[in-house]
Amino acid sequence: MPILPSSSNESETERDGFLSTRRELHASVVGLAVGVVTVMTGSWELAGLFVFATLGSKLGSKHLTDIRREPWYALGAFLAAVAVNTILAHSL
Repeated sequence: MPILPSSSNESETERDGFLSTRRELHASVVGLAVGVVTVMTGSWELAGLFVFATLGSKLGSKHLTDIRREPWYALGAFLAAVAVNTILAHSL
């Protein structure tokens, strides 16, 4: 079984569940990246814009399609990145 999902459609993949499609993986990676950048730069406006785009804005490019179709993966990964970065920043 390949490490990376081979399809954007869950019915076409061998596995089912967490990160079983390219769309879910892409949304999670984007969420992680935005979370890390938000914490490292302190730009919480970026966090607001990301949440706005994730939860239903019809504005934007076609590159946001995966995030709009899998918003909970994107937001979950974003919140995980913010939490981990914040914990690490306060423990150092």
